[in-house]
Order: sequence, then structure tokens, then C-alpha cells
Amino acid sequence: MDGGSGTDDARGAYDGDARAGNPRAEAPVITGRGMTALRRKFGGDEMSDSRGITRARLLTRFVGDLSSKKFGAIVFGYEGVLRDYGGGHTMPLKEIGAELERIMRGGITVGIASRSGPESMAVELRHMIRPEYWDDTYVGYCNGTDIRALSDEEASQTRAKNDHIEFVTNAIESSGMISESDVTSCESQVSIKNSGGAGVKKYSADMIVRAMMGAGAPMSRNVKVFESDGHIDVVPYDGSRYEVVRRTKLAIPRDRHILCIGCRGQWPGADCELLAHRYSLSTGTVSATASSCWNLLPEGEGGEQGALTYMRGIRTGGSSNGNNNSSSCQGGWFSMRM
Repeated sequence: MDGGSGTDDARGAYDGDARAGNPRAEAPVITGRGMTALRRKFGGDEMSDSRGITRARLLTRFVGDLSSKKFGAIVFGYEGVLRDYGGGHTMPLKEIGAELERIMRGGITVGIASRSGPESMAVELRHMIRPEYWDDTYVGYCNGTDIRALSDEEASQTRAKNDHIEFVTNAIESSGMISESDVTSCESQVSIKNSGGAGVKKYSADMIVRAMMGAGAPMSRNVKVFESDGHIDVVPYDGSRYEVVRRTKLAIPRDRHILCIGCRGQWPGADCELLAHRYSLSTGTVSATASSCWNLLPEGEGGEQGALTYMRGIRTGGSSNGNNNSSSCQGGWFSMRM
């Protein structure tokens, strides 16, 4: 196996927790990062009672699953994961790119989901990922409404604007609640700039929903609203970052699993549907679901650094035919070590 570049802390932080997952054990022994993960998921409740023991067992089961499953692909949210919020990178792109290359060299398929369109996102990703891996990198632009390989250099296909998106655009602009200068739209997404300076949010997802409903825009099974990276996005109901998981699944063997890594796991966070996947990790906020969307990072770590910590816990098994060219990438697998 490729040993990767993980630190001792990343490799061993959950060893005791995994051993404690034995169902015959009285109670798992949770320390350090395990306690931090439990507080993030459940709050600061007392962990010595029966409810605390149950929660500890849920954590050890989740960590045990990560280390025992064979994964054939990994899907990242982009904002707050491979790029820190705020629009810039706090660490050199080469550090993220080097880990992605190590993973893909082992025959692993990669998916990336972002709120941005291909005009800007493709440029950033092509600086991060070497050209020989572009065919095996699937990118979900505009929150998963446009999915294609990174190697696809065609401009966005000219499409008629989705009827619901066109209606929502008009409803938002006529509501009087949202400044028209903050609203931009394309055929599959409406985006509302949500930064008033100094990190202050001008709007909320609930406010956008009220504005649409007040203007008579039907919501149920028509559109969805997400927050991400200083923006609030409205997409068609069938648009989702999880669609990148569905697309990536087609590129790997049926007996392999997919790991998802995102940032905002609770609605209206843009990764809430991505991190509803059974095997999912957060670099930021988590959902209330106990079977997925855990944050296993050390206290105070997140964003790009958190993504690197997760990636350095990946142990690749290589491609099944011993080849590393594009046509063999479907044979690779990896396991997680936290």
C-alpha cells in the first residue's frame, strides 16, 4: 500500500475507540478527538449515562466502518473543504494537489461539487490536479446541476433557463426584500450575494424562501435553497451535490463504496445532501444524523487543513491490474485510518 504522508496523530487517534467497538464491551473508552466529535454531534451532555454510552458506540461503529470498508471513490465539496471560505487559499495549492495526486495514483476516482460554474471552477481545479487525472475527476458545477469530467473543456451548453429558476429570479427581484444588485442567475441556478462586509450576512436562507413565497413562487418539489461561501443559491429541485455521488458511482466497481467530505452538513448548508451519504465526513458543521456526517478533526481544525488531515488518513490499495493509466483507474480502492 501507498503509505501516504499522514502524521502519527492522524493514524492513531481512534485506535482505542475502534477496539472499544466490540459489542461485548461494557462501554467504549472515548478520549481526545473522540470526545470532541461527540460534542460536535450531540452537544455537551453527560456521557457516562446510558444515552452517552449509546452515542459513544455510534461513534466507534462509524469509525470502524471507515477503516473496514473498501472505497473506490471520494467526493469532495469544494468551498470550505478544498478551498477555505473567503475565496482564497490559506495554504499552497500544491499541498492539496499532492494529496489528490497520491490518491488518484492509487486508482481512485474523484468527484468535486461546487457552487461555481465551469468558467471559473475548471481553471482552479486544473491548477490543482495534473492533466493525466482529469478524465477521472468528475465535477458538479452550480451545485451539481452541471456534471462533467474535468477534461471537458467545452463551454457550458446553451440551454433554456429552467422554468422554475426563471420564475424564482423574477420573484426575488420583485420582492423588495433582496437588492437586485445582489442577484445573478444562469440557466440552472439563482445566486444571491450574501456578504455585507466584515463577515456580516445580509440575508438568510429563510429570508430568501419568504421572498419567493411572498411573490407566489411555488417551493415544494420545484426548487431548493442552500448557503455556501458568502452566497445563497437557489437550484431546481432535482439539482444536488449528491448527483456527483451518483455519477461517480457509475465509474467504480459495484462492490466499492464512496466517501464524501464536505463542510456544512445541516440545512441550509450546501453540503447537507452530500453529507447525508452513509460514509461522510465534515470539515465544519455536522448534521443530527448519527449514522453519517461526523467531524473527526482535532479541535480548532477545519477547511483546507481539515481536508488534508482526512486525505492523509487515506491508505490506497492500488489499481487491480497494477496499472496507473486512465483506463485502469476504476480498479483502485482505499480505506480510511483516523
